Amino acid sequence: MHYLILILFIANSITAQEPKEFPEIINGNCSKAKDHDMAHYEVVHKDSIPLISRNTTVTWYGDEKIYCIKVLNEYLKRYGNGGGTAFIKNGGLGHHYITIEMHSDKGGGMEFIIFLYGRKDYN
Repeated sequence: MHYLILILFIANSITAQEPKEFPEIINGNCSKAKDHDMAHYEVVHKDSIPLISRNTTVTWYGDEKIYCIKVLNEYLKRYGNGGGTAFIKNGGLGHHYITIEMHSDKGGGMEFIIFLYGRKDYN
């Protein structure tokens, strides 16, 4: 009985892991993304505050089914380090919605550029 509980606990902790955070996200069929398919564009900028980690969430809903997601870390490109991380919390590829969370490094700022490409689903 104790082994069964231990196995269930281990299985639950393996499957309930937090999503991985990355400095940038490029996901989907982005090599064929067309300008006329751009469903959403947004610049997310937060200035640095000493000893504080800045966080923000972007949510998008639309008629287009997402086929390419780009969350580019402009802070990292500009300064060579930092800028924080981003991850997809809900939705994403193949969905009509997405929620992206972004976190800066402690004491650092962030600047992400978000591109979402999608096509109308006529089914």
